Amino acid sequence: MEKESIYDNSIFLVFPTVFWSHNWERQHEFIYRFAEKTKAEFYIFPPLGYLNYNLVDAIKKNRERSKKKDLQKTKNPVLDNLHFLYGFKFIPIHNNNFIRRLNNFLVHCQIKKLLDKNNKKILWATYSTEIILDLYKNYSFDLCLVDLAQRRQADPKLPNYVKKMEKELVSKCDLCFADARATCKDYLEYKKVYYIHQGVSLSDFEKKVSTKPNLADIQNIPRPIVGYIGALHRFINYDLLFKCLDRYKQYSFVFIGSVVDEKSKGLLKYKNVYFLGSKPKKYLTYYLDYFDVGLVPYKVNDFTNGIFPTKLFEYGIKQVPTVTTNLQTIREYKRVFLVAKTEAEFIANIDRALKINNSFRRQLYKVSYDNRWEKKFDEFYHKIKKKYLLMTNSSI
Repeated sequence: MEKESIYDNSIFLVFPTVFWSHNWERQHEFIYRFAEKTKAEFYIFPPLGYLNYNLVDAIKKNRERSKKKDLQKTKNPVLDNLHFLYGFKFIPIHNNNFIRRLNNFLVHCQIKKLLDKNNKKILWATYSTEIILDLYKNYSFDLCLVDLAQRRQADPKLPNYVKKMEKELVSKCDLCFADARATCKDYLEYKKVYYIHQGVSLSDFEKKVSTKPNLADIQNIPRPIVGYIGALHRFINYDLLFKCLDRYKQYSFVFIGSVVDEKSKGLLKYKNVYFLGSKPKKYLTYYLDYFDVGLVPYKVNDFTNGIFPTKLFEYGIKQVPTVTTNLQTIREYKRVFLVAKTEAEFIANIDRALKINNSFRRQLYKVSYDNRWEKKFDEFYHKIKKKYLLMTNSSI
């Protein structure tokens, strides 16, 4: 791939919500593709968080953070111009003026040399915290962009100071993206918020790798397989899954991804449930070959209506019939995905999905192909490029 030269003298300070070794998400996709397309240097910070924890949980969090330093263990691809600042030090206490000033000093000491270089500087954030806001305030950035893949303004579990910090960052940034129309509506007063929802990477799901993975963990599981890929988090409707398992004891339910919510372990009491753990994204295409039905069993509320599940088009590009709850973000694709308005309909749609014909599967593929990441990224990249050239008074 030919590198674009306009970013040759640029550095990106990137603040993702997860470590690079986490399940591959939208933020990985955009960061990786941008770094692949340019000669810019990307300095990727560890997740700074924005919630306060008690002493025991804080110590646990820091231990987890220290374990993430070894990038050799990541299953995700990296590039030479991606630099991971996992040794970055800060105090993980938020909404405290004294700690904020102390963190301001710590951050300045650690990255002063980096920011003092005669480079164009871009701040890229996927969330907001005091450290990010103070960086914006204290240093002169040529461009500040925000990419929101969560509707935090509608999350009842988030404290108000988190929502306030996000609003402040969105108001100050030069460019903002959101993956849900509901999130865009939260910021209607700003004309700089653009809707770009999730996509699917053709290179990961249509091209086979040279070394085929060992698929022994799924090859011997009885068919049909009703599958789910992605993290098992608090937004999953576990009660709905339990009802599906009670109804379909003759089917195998396979879960591929990390366990985030302890409630998910209740699934293991069923003999027809299989937890296969996280897989490298380049191998998911092989596992999806064994799926007869794909699931998107999310709760439906104001917050999840701001989530666009990446897995939707990953199932679709592999022509796996998909049963999903009635998320607002998915309704526009209800002609090809089996969107259920009720629990009873969701459960019945599993059997319906097993009877999907080849014509319907081709429609699944076409809709997913039209939403490939390659196309999404081009839109994302060109909006940023246009704004960058305008902000820096540059020309191609």
